[in-house]
Amino acid sequence: MKLVIRDDVHSLAGYAASQVAAAINAAKKAGRPCVLGLPVGNTMLQTYATLATMHKRGEVDFAHVVGFVLDEYCGVDVADARSHHHYIYANFASQVNIKRENLHVLDGGVDREAWADECAAYEAKIAAAGGFDLVFCSTGGDGHVARNEPGSSLKSRTRPKTLAHDTKSQLAERWQCPVGDVPSVALTVGVGTIMGARRVLVLFASVHRAYALERCLEHGINHMFPVSMLQQHPEVTFACDEDATFELRVKTVKYFKGLEASSFLR
Repeated sequence: MKLVIRDDVHSLAGYAASQVAAAINAAKKAGRPCVLGLPVGNTMLQTYATLATMHKRGEVDFAHVVGFVLDEYCGVDVADARSHHHYIYANFASQVNIKRENLHVLDGGVDREAWADECAAYEAKIAAAGGFDLVFCSTGGDGHVARNEPGSSLKSRTRPKTLAHDTKSQLAERWQCPVGDVPSVALTVGVGTIMGARRVLVLFASVHRAYALERCLEHGINHMFPVSMLQQHPEVTFACDEDATFELRVKTVKYFKGLEASSFLR
């Protein structure tokens, strides 16, 4: 486990984009596809914009990328601007040369009786692609990862997950609608599925995620804080801006800054 600290959200997005591009370029050099776990959310918008710019400059090629979006709301039409289908095509796929057949999103529009089958099929597709080379994502103050809400099984696979009331309230505010109009369930890649990735990168942007970062670095694993499970991943990087270090002990910040400075010297 390591922590990378950047000055602000702009440089944090640049760091995240550089890590994604490096994984893609390494896979291309090895003559194989790069399998990515793709997040959604406001934190990731600048990372996707930076990747699009890098693509236009010829620094990264998405032709051999296989992407799996990490979650989707149930009952939201794919054409709805609130869906993760819409998000990933509008903010990522339309800006780069990833092949449409290589971009996968859970279908939250299937009937309730088909949720389990949809999730099992998604899990099988990830396995058939060779598993994730890199999952990159962010979290919230509650420690969710993908849509694995507090209380999630830390060995879970792709499955339906009931959204917490706080999550629904936040979405209602973002979407400017009553809480009752917010979906109650999402289909999500599980914590155990993410733990199977070869590398994981988690972003903590702004003071609003300072508590989450402190819990991940300075406390133990807790199913009520699902992202804490990633402490046990052999190749996990937590990356943050300075504001997100607000709750950390000074010696924790100095320790990880010292490690990164030493690695630059080697």
